[in-house]
Amino acid sequence: MGACSAVGRGADCRLHPIPWFGFPAKPTKPSIPPGLIMLKYLLVLVILRLGAVDARLLCGIEMITSNMMEIQIKLDCSSLLAQHQECCSNHGVCYVFKRPWQVCDQNYCDCVYKIAGKAGGLCQTYGESFCTLVKETGRNFYDFYGKR
Repeated sequence: MGACSAVGRGADCRLHPIPWFGFPAKPTKPSIPPGLIMLKYLLVLVILRLGAVDARLLCGIEMITSNMMEIQIKLDCSSLLAQHQECCSNHGVCYVFKRPWQVCDQNYCDCVYKIAGKAGGLCQTYGESFCTLVKETGRNFYDFYGKR
């Protein structure tokens, strides 16, 4: 005779408050699939790894262009990232102190040519295009710098 028949015909033993009938007093929670557990661990590792990624390249106040520059440099010229960040920082400081934008832009180009010219190839091409971009668009953002 089974435990359920002892309680009565048609009774649901899983809800019975006495655990010795073969079922726990409280319904158990469904177990988490192993694949989902692995996915959680993978997500945590990815998040932790993002914190260890090299510093972001912030070049100017317009984020789309800054992100484009960062991607190109990190993919093809990663050894120049810190140096290019310094060129960008100096350019921003120049704008903040309201030196003539032409002087700031030329200083940026000189800095980029100095580091990218030594690297040659694709890095040099990127340096030339970044310089052109700054000279063509930098003056549009010049007035935003240094305002409070």
